[in-house]
Amino acid sequence: MKHLAIVVSLALLAGCASIDPVTQEPTQHTQQQAITRFSDINYSSIPVYDKPVKIERVIDQNTQILSITTPSTTDSLSPVVAWKLPSEGAYRIKLESFVQRSNFGNSAHAFVPEIWLLDKDYKILTKRSSDHLNYDQQSMLTREALSDEFILNNLGSNQNAPAYLLIVTTDKARQKQFVVANMDAEYAKVRGRLAPPVPDVQANAADTGTIRLTVTPLMSFAQVKKPVKPVPTPDYVPAVPDIVKKSSNSDWDKVAHQQLSSIEQAIESGQITQAMKQRSSVRKAHAELQSLFQSAYGKDMAELNKLEAQHHHTDTGSMISNQYKVALIKALKKGDIQGALALVDQSEQLVWKVDLLFKNASQ
Repeated sequence: MKHLAIVVSLALLAGCASIDPVTQEPTQHTQQQAITRFSDINYSSIPVYDKPVKIERVIDQNTQILSITTPSTTDSLSPVVAWKLPSEGAYRIKLESFVQRSNFGNSAHAFVPEIWLLDKDYKILTKRSSDHLNYDQQSMLTREALSDEFILNNLGSNQNAPAYLLIVTTDKARQKQFVVANMDAEYAKVRGRLAPPVPDVQANAADTGTIRLTVTPLMSFAQVKKPVKPVPTPDYVPAVPDIVKKSSNSDWDKVAHQQLSSIEQAIESGQITQAMKQRSSVRKAHAELQSLFQSAYGKDMAELNKLEAQHHHTDTGSMISNQYKVALIKALKKGDIQGALALVDQSEQLVWKVDLLFKNASQ
């Protein structure tokens, strides 16, 4: 009892995060003065480069509080995180709110966000409600999260272009529940066992959590104004290496042509989300070939033979076929470093051609 009294006293002194005795989920209490005008919010800038920018924010007792006017008699209070958007360019915006686990993974909660876009005069243009959120299961490279993704197009002279982005939650969002992965069932699946008869795990809404904003430039203002130049061939790569000549009719060329045609059709039909997913796949493929070169470079013949055996089967579903990976390893076995790098450059050319499709479509 003495220890319990100490814990309760510390929570009261903190005056912020606590645990709801009924739901056992985090709640937030704050003594901060609520902001009533959008112009009074502290907006962070987004450093936009030619690569994706990822920004994480923790939502806790130190987060700004916004008073949201509702049809009810009382206003609703919400944590608010805000950014000033780039004035020019087209970008893919992805918001992730990471799921927090407790009770050995059998309880889950997350901040359930809404995305509000404001114009330069702080007037609301668009509200992306929590209905747009998807559940992303945890993988080897990603974290378990609720996510929303959309395209922001600030190209041209649009007077009503979004200038500010707000992340808030509402009373409606706080009522949301999401079915998330059941750890016991997932473990049974991995072990090849029959999943136990366990109920679904529901992720409840909380006023605390961690969010991540990912901003990926599709075409910057400078790229639209200036003609895109082909990627120059590095000095260390011959104009037409023998290994490229031999692979001119390989599966890689067929897959690359099919991918370009598919992305072009998606752009022309207005399926930008699908086109962006395929673009990400192309970039991932290039990264895989780079990673293979890095792991294979400098290895002895026995290790290269082992790597070659791992990739020596046909995989037509992969953007970079195993046949192409084998060609890279064979070049390294011959000591042909220039030829191996030429293969990597050829995959980089595909990335450039995909980006060129988006640029040409905007003109």
